[in-house]
Amino acid sequence: MTKKAIAKSGFSLIEVMVAMTVAIVVIAVVMGAMVSQQKNHVTQESLIDMQQGLRAALEVVGSELKMAGYDPTGTAGSTIVLADTADLQFQIDRNGDGDWDAGEVIRLALTNDANRDGIADGTPCDLGRGLDGGALQVLAENIDALNFVYFDSNGNVLATPVADLDAIGSIQVTLVARSGAVLPGFFKRQRDNKTYHNRQGDVVLPAPNDDFRRLEIVHEFKGRNLLLN
Repeated sequence: MTKKAIAKSGFSLIEVMVAMTVAIVVIAVVMGAMVSQQKNHVTQESLIDMQQGLRAALEVVGSELKMAGYDPTGTAGSTIVLADTADLQFQIDRNGDGDWDAGEVIRLALTNDANRDGIADGTPCDLGRGLDGGALQVLAENIDALNFVYFDSNGNVLATPVADLDAIGSIQVTLVARSGAVLPGFFKRQRDNKTYHNRQGDVVLPAPNDDFRRLEIVHEFKGRNLLLN
Protein backbone atom coordinates (compact mmCIF):
# COMPACT_ATOMS: atom_id res chain seq x y z
CA MET A 1 0.00 0.00 0.00
CA THR A 2 1.45 3.40 -1.08
CA LYS A 3 1.46 6.17 1.45
CA LYS A 4 0.49 9.52 0.04
CA ALA A 5 2.12 12.69 1.39
CA ILE A 6 -0.39 14.82 3.20
CA ALA A 7 0.01 18.56 2.38
CA LYS A 8 -0.05 20.82 5.41
CA SER A 9 -1.46 24.33 5.07
CA GLY A 10 -0.12 27.34 7.06
CA PHE A 11 2.57 30.05 7.15
CA SER A 12 6.24 29.69 7.60
CA LEU A 13 8.07 31.63 10.31
CA ILE A 14 9.57 33.95 7.71
CA GLU A 15 6.16 34.76 6.26
CA VAL A 16 4.80 35.56 9.73
CA MET A 17 7.73 37.85 10.47
CA VAL A 18 7.32 39.66 7.14
CA ALA A 19 3.59 40.12 7.76
CA MET A 20 4.22 41.48 11.26
CA THR A 21 6.86 43.89 9.96
CA VAL A 22 4.50 45.21 7.28
CA ALA A 23 1.70 45.58 9.85
CA ILE A 24 3.97 47.49 12.23
CA VAL A 25 5.08 49.84 9.46
CA VAL A 26 1.46 50.47 8.40
CA ILE A 27 0.37 51.12 11.99
CA ALA A 28 3.32 53.49 12.53
CA VAL A 29 2.44 55.44 9.38
CA VAL A 30 -1.24 55.68 10.36
CA MET A 31 -0.40 56.74 13.93
CA GLY A 32 2.09 59.31 12.65
CA ALA A 33 -0.53 60.79 10.35
CA MET A 34 -3.07 60.92 13.18
CA VAL A 35 -0.62 62.62 15.54
CA SER A 36 0.36 65.10 12.84
CA GLN A 37 -3.28 65.89 12.12
CA GLN A 38 -3.96 66.36 15.83
CA LYS A 39 -1.00 68.74 16.17
CA ASN A 40 -2.15 70.71 13.15
CA HIS A 41 -5.67 70.88 14.58
CA VAL A 42 -4.41 72.19 17.93
CA THR A 43 -2.19 74.72 16.16
CA GLN A 44 -4.99 75.96 13.92
CA GLU A 45 -7.38 76.24 16.88
CA SER A 46 -4.80 78.29 18.80
CA LEU A 47 -4.19 80.57 15.83
CA ILE A 48 -7.93 81.09 15.39
CA ASP A 49 -8.28 81.93 19.10
CA MET A 50 -5.43 84.44 18.80
CA GLN A 51 -7.03 86.06 15.76
CA GLN A 52 -10.46 86.25 17.36
CA GLY A 53 -9.00 87.70 20.55
CA LEU A 54 -7.13 90.36 18.59
CA ARG A 55 -10.17 91.29 16.55
CA ALA A 56 -12.39 91.48 19.63
CA ALA A 57 -9.89 93.76 21.37
CA LEU A 58 -9.57 95.93 18.28
CA GLU A 59 -13.36 96.28 18.14
CA VAL A 60 -13.35 97.76 21.64
CA VAL A 61 -10.33 99.96 20.93
CA GLY A 62 -11.79 101.13 17.63
CA SER A 63 -15.20 102.01 19.03
CA GLU A 64 -13.60 104.16 21.72
CA LEU A 65 -11.02 105.80 19.46
CA LYS A 66 -13.81 106.85 17.14
CA MET A 67 -15.47 108.50 20.14
CA ALA A 68 -12.29 110.16 21.42
CA GLY A 69 -12.93 113.84 22.06
CA TYR A 70 -16.72 113.44 22.06
CA ASP A 71 -18.06 116.60 23.72
CA PRO A 72 -21.62 117.40 22.59
CA THR A 73 -22.07 120.30 25.02
CA GLY A 74 -18.68 121.80 24.27
CA THR A 75 -18.11 122.36 27.98
CA ALA A 76 -16.43 119.11 29.10
CA GLY A 77 -13.21 119.85 27.25
CA SER A 78 -12.92 116.33 25.82
CA THR A 79 -9.64 115.79 24.08
CA ILE A 80 -6.68 113.46 23.69
CA VAL A 81 -4.56 113.82 26.83
CA LEU A 82 -1.45 111.87 25.78
CA ALA A 83 -0.45 110.52 22.37
CA ASP A 84 2.79 108.56 22.50
CA THR A 85 4.15 105.57 20.62
CA ALA A 86 2.77 103.02 23.06
CA ASP A 87 0.67 105.04 25.49
CA LEU A 88 -2.61 106.71 24.56
CA GLN A 89 -4.96 108.58 26.88
CA PHE A 90 -8.14 110.34 25.86
CA GLN A 91 -11.51 111.59 27.12
CA ILE A 92 -15.10 110.89 26.08
CA ASP A 93 -18.13 112.67 27.52
CA ARG A 94 -20.31 109.61 26.86
CA ASN A 95 -23.51 110.89 28.45
CA GLY A 96 -23.07 114.45 27.16
CA ASP A 97 -23.58 116.08 30.55
CA GLY A 98 -20.65 118.44 30.20
CA ASP A 99 -18.42 116.96 32.88
CA TRP A 100 -16.39 113.83 33.66
CA ASP A 101 -18.13 110.77 35.03
CA ALA A 102 -16.81 107.29 35.80
CA GLY A 103 -15.33 105.52 32.80
CA GLU A 104 -14.92 108.60 30.60
CA VAL A 105 -11.14 108.96 30.79
CA ILE A 106 -9.45 106.04 29.01
CA ARG A 107 -5.88 104.83 28.74
CA LEU A 108 -4.46 102.15 26.41
CA ALA A 109 -1.01 100.63 27.03
CA LEU A 110 0.79 97.35 27.62
CA THR A 111 0.60 95.93 31.14
CA ASN A 112 4.31 94.96 31.23
CA ASP A 113 6.21 97.72 29.46
CA ALA A 114 8.02 99.87 31.98
CA ASN A 115 9.84 102.07 29.45
CA ARG A 116 6.76 102.45 27.23
CA ASP A 117 8.56 101.52 24.03
CA GLY A 118 5.69 99.30 22.93
CA ILE A 119 7.61 96.03 23.38
CA ALA A 120 6.78 93.64 26.20
CA ASP A 121 9.41 93.55 28.93
CA GLY A 122 8.51 89.94 29.77
CA THR A 123 5.58 87.64 30.36
CA PRO A 124 2.80 87.97 31.08
CA CYS A 125 2.18 91.08 29.02
CA ASP A 126 -1.27 92.07 27.80
CA LEU A 127 -3.04 94.94 26.13
CA GLY A 128 -4.39 96.96 29.02
CA ARG A 129 -7.24 99.42 29.29
CA GLY A 130 -7.38 101.75 32.26
CA LEU A 131 -10.23 104.01 33.31
CA ASP A 132 -10.03 107.30 35.17
CA GLY A 133 -6.38 106.87 36.11
CA GLY A 134 -6.91 103.38 37.54
CA ALA A 135 -4.88 100.22 36.97
CA LEU A 136 -4.76 98.67 33.52
CA GLN A 137 -7.24 95.84 33.03
CA VAL A 138 -6.60 93.09 30.50
CA LEU A 139 -8.24 93.71 27.15
CA ALA A 140 -6.23 91.15 25.13
CA GLU A 141 -3.80 88.55 26.46
CA ASN A 142 -0.24 87.76 25.34
CA ILE A 143 0.54 90.94 23.45
CA ASP A 144 4.21 91.35 22.54
CA ALA A 145 3.96 94.73 20.82
CA LEU A 146 1.71 97.78 20.73
CA ASN A 147 2.29 100.72 18.41
CA PHE A 148 0.34 103.93 17.75
CA VAL A 149 0.88 106.19 14.76
CA TYR A 150 -0.93 109.54 14.62
CA PHE A 151 -1.95 111.45 11.49
CA ASP A 152 -3.16 114.98 10.88
CA SER A 153 -6.10 115.85 8.66
CA ASN A 154 -3.90 115.62 5.54
CA GLY A 155 -2.62 112.16 6.38
CA ASN A 156 0.81 113.33 7.52
CA VAL A 157 2.48 111.36 10.33
CA LEU A 158 2.86 113.35 13.55
CA ALA A 159 6.03 112.93 15.61
CA THR A 160 5.56 111.24 18.99
CA PRO A 161 4.86 112.19 21.64
CA VAL A 162 2.48 114.44 19.74
CA ALA A 163 2.94 118.04 20.83
CA ASP A 164 -0.17 119.51 19.18
CA LEU A 165 -2.84 117.05 20.29
CA ASP A 166 -5.54 119.05 18.52
CA ALA A 167 -3.88 118.23 15.19
CA ILE A 168 -4.64 114.49 15.44
CA GLY A 169 -7.22 113.33 12.93
CA SER A 170 -6.72 109.56 12.90
CA ILE A 171 -4.79 106.89 14.79
CA GLN A 172 -3.20 103.72 13.46
CA VAL A 173 -2.97 100.80 15.89
CA THR A 174 -0.58 97.87 15.45
CA LEU A 175 -0.77 94.81 17.73
CA VAL A 176 1.41 91.70 17.72
CA ALA A 177 -0.02 88.76 19.69
CA ARG A 178 1.88 85.67 20.80
CA SER A 179 0.60 82.15 21.38
CA GLY A 180 0.37 81.39 25.10
CA ALA A 181 2.56 78.30 24.68
CA VAL A 182 4.81 76.70 22.08
CA LEU A 183 2.38 75.13 19.65
CA PRO A 184 2.63 71.48 18.53
CA GLY A 185 4.59 71.03 15.35
CA PHE A 186 6.41 74.34 15.71
CA PHE A 187 10.00 73.09 15.69
CA LYS A 188 13.30 74.97 15.73
CA ARG A 189 13.46 74.96 11.96
CA GLN A 190 10.27 77.03 12.14
CA ARG A 191 11.52 79.54 14.72
CA ASP A 192 9.93 82.97 14.59
CA ASN A 193 12.77 85.02 13.14
CA LYS A 194 10.44 87.58 11.55
CA THR A 195 10.81 91.29 12.29
CA TYR A 196 7.43 92.97 12.70
CA HIS A 197 6.72 96.45 11.25
CA ASN A 198 3.89 98.94 11.13
CA ARG A 199 2.65 100.27 7.80
CA GLN A 200 5.30 102.99 7.80
CA GLY A 201 8.05 100.38 7.95
CA ASP A 202 9.02 101.14 11.55
CA VAL A 203 10.06 98.12 13.62
CA VAL A 204 7.45 97.42 16.31
CA LEU A 205 8.96 94.07 17.38
CA PRO A 206 12.49 92.82 16.57
CA ALA A 207 12.80 89.17 15.51
CA PRO A 208 12.02 87.14 18.68
CA ASN A 209 13.90 84.04 17.47
CA ASP A 210 11.84 81.69 19.61
CA ASP A 211 9.39 78.83 19.10
CA PHE A 212 6.16 80.76 19.67
CA ARG A 213 3.76 81.78 16.95
CA ARG A 214 2.56 85.33 16.45
CA LEU A 215 -0.12 87.26 14.62
CA GLU A 216 0.03 90.94 13.67
CA ILE A 217 -2.96 93.15 13.04
CA VAL A 218 -2.95 96.80 11.90
CA HIS A 219 -5.88 99.16 11.58
CA GLU A 220 -6.37 102.91 11.27
CA PHE A 221 -9.27 104.63 13.02
CA LYS A 222 -10.52 108.07 12.11
CA GLY A 223 -11.68 110.12 15.08
CA ARG A 224 -15.15 111.46 14.32
CA ASN A 225 -14.80 114.06 17.05
CA LEU A 226 -11.16 114.98 16.60
CA LEU A 227 -10.30 118.25 14.84
CA LEU A 228 -13.76 119.49 15.88
CA ASN A 229 -12.79 121.00 19.21
